[in-house]
Amino acid sequence: FFQQKTAYEIYQCDWSSDVCSSDLEDLFTLSTIAAGRYVITLHPTDLGELIDETIEALHPTASSAGVTLSAPNAATLRISADDDALRRVLRNLAQNAIRYAGQGGAVTIEASLVGATVRVSVQDSGPGFPVAFVDKAFDSFSMVDPARRRESGGAGLGLAIARGLVEGHGGTIEAFPGPGGRVEFRLPIVTDTEMVPASAGP
Repeated sequence: FFQQKTAYEIYQCDWSSDVCSSDLEDLFTLSTIAAGRYVITLHPTDLGELIDETIEALHPTASSAGVTLSAPNAATLRISADDDALRRVLRNLAQNAIRYAGQGGAVTIEASLVGATVRVSVQDSGPGFPVAFVDKAFDSFSMVDPARRRESGGAGLGLAIARGLVEGHGGTIEAFPGPGGRVEFRLPIVTDTEMVPASAGP
């Protein structure tokens, strides 16, 4: 399930650093998802509010990277979801987009209703995913440019975690080839509160 070389690199980290602590937390979360032990608890959630929270939380990161982060249509949108899990999905996708947008770039988060689903799109003005990389974008430890691992932090687990949490909601997630980075996920509009074990996929 995990690539041994990259896992070893994480093991060699200076665990006093915030970056390595974050990598360890991500590794634990992904392991929990893969084992089917991460439980998604659905309840009424304001998606627009979660998007606004994400923008506010990541504003310092985006600003220091010279990236504009915005949500042009983050209006109130009531859905059934696990707040913590969905918050993490949004944060992971936005952080990844900020890394690749580049100095002077832009990242936008948009949400809309499409039939019986809600669609959330996170886009950046960077080069985007190469066509050959799209199918493995959500694999554990997968990165378009491995050299960025040391430059910007992260172990390439963010998108894998996002996939597990989205699929745990009964949704789907997809990456699109460039130019411009774009990841889009869809969640079913659920009315009944229920418990669903998340899955990391095959």
